[in-house]
Amino acid sequence: MDKNFTFELVARFVVLGTTTLVSFILIPLLSKNLGAQGYGVWTQISITSSLIAPFITLKTEIATIRFANRYDHARMNWIYIILSLGVILNCLLLIGISLLFLDDICGFLFGLESKTNSLGMFILFWGFIISTVTSRFWEHILRAKDKNLHLSLLQTIRALLLLLCSLCYITIKNTFMLEVFLTISIILNVIVIIIILTTELTKGIYKLSWNDSLQEIFKLVKYSFPLVPYAFLVWVSDVSDRYIINYYLGLSSVGSYGLNYNICKYLSLAIGPITFVVFPSVSKLWDQGDYSRVRYYLDVSLKLFTIMTLPFLMIFFVFYDELITLLAKQEFVVSLWTVAFLMLGTYVFNLSQIIRIGPHLIEKTKILSYGAVISAFLNLVLNFALVPQFGLGGAAFSTLICYSLFTIVILYINIKNNLFFIIDVEFYTKFFFICFVFFFISKFIDLHLELGLFLKLGLAFGVFILTCYVFRLLPKDTIKAVRAIYRGRG
Repeated sequence: MDKNFTFELVARFVVLGTTTLVSFILIPLLSKNLGAQGYGVWTQISITSSLIAPFITLKTEIATIRFANRYDHARMNWIYIILSLGVILNCLLLIGISLLFLDDICGFLFGLESKTNSLGMFILFWGFIISTVTSRFWEHILRAKDKNLHLSLLQTIRALLLLLCSLCYITIKNTFMLEVFLTISIILNVIVIIIILTTELTKGIYKLSWNDSLQEIFKLVKYSFPLVPYAFLVWVSDVSDRYIINYYLGLSSVGSYGLNYNICKYLSLAIGPITFVVFPSVSKLWDQGDYSRVRYYLDVSLKLFTIMTLPFLMIFFVFYDELITLLAKQEFVVSLWTVAFLMLGTYVFNLSQIIRIGPHLIEKTKILSYGAVISAFLNLVLNFALVPQFGLGGAAFSTLICYSLFTIVILYINIKNNLFFIIDVEFYTKFFFICFVFFFISKFIDLHLELGLFLKLGLAFGVFILTCYVFRLLPKDTIKAVRAIYRGRG
């Protein structure tokens, strides 16, 4: 495999590891200082940003990556300048519309009724959204120009500076506010934008005529615009339940649910490196007609993700009360049923990311859109029906059902097209038996051994690793397959 690709791959893993670590450290920093109400506001701002982003950029940054080979760097700079004008116009339009509903928006998102406080938070809210969306938009120019190492370095430094600045403020002031966190984020995003603009645009701009520019923009928008409704549907399936929780249960419940969901999501982040490496490997094998190895590598990827994820989720479940108290406060504690549904939901969702590779290989990506429509509609119906009756448990259960249905549909399509594998009964029988033993031993350790939390965690994982070794969970050929995937020998 090309050394540059290997180095870039390692760099992406470093970015993922760093940002995940920073996110984990920020959980207690934000939750302990903001409380459930404040963390609920942060959750509302975060998910609203992800909702608005596709409507601001129209997903044109994805199009520039897809067609990057058509432009040299100077021409790419000009295209991005023109696209940025559209981003600015969309921002102004959305800000103007939101000003008409200022009181309603601030009351729903921030729980504020005072116009003075509302205006200040409203300004920070839009400052955060615009700076975040714009910085991510301009970061894609580095991807389009195949400067992934520069992008990895920039993202890592920004994440570390966000954590460092937040810790410094807490050390000096002995307190922390959401307004401060948003301000720090805005400043760092602006710095990233300035760095990209000064380093990339000064290297030359090839100005096209307005007629040619509009033709190029039209081509990009024609490609990217269908991705906007898909992104919206994915958002509805993934995080729209926070709005419904806020409507029925209030911001404190949003904070509690959001924090527990985020922890489960971070514990499942092994999917990132796996899909990042596996997709190009199996794509090459598919184009070469080596379908049996495609099925084998996808099978290995599912096994690897399962082994790297379920034990961590089970540990979180067993030691839930102690871990949530360590990471946050008692007010963030939810029922174990809610935790179980969240764990299974995030596991199934990330598992589906491997399964979703199938439609890309067989070039039937419309299936993903149909699945997103069904999942989004079902998620809304179930949430409105279950949240008023069962609270956070109803929201978590709705998410699990929608993710499971979507995954089953995509899996069926894969099997129908002879893409997927015969289920390895021996492996999954062994693994779920090990999980069963691991769960009860961990529960015994938690209830009967007077040890510190970290000693309990270490002992529990030691038991899991020993049990996997005794039962030879990963045979040598599977380990070789994993090495082959990560070396790019597909």
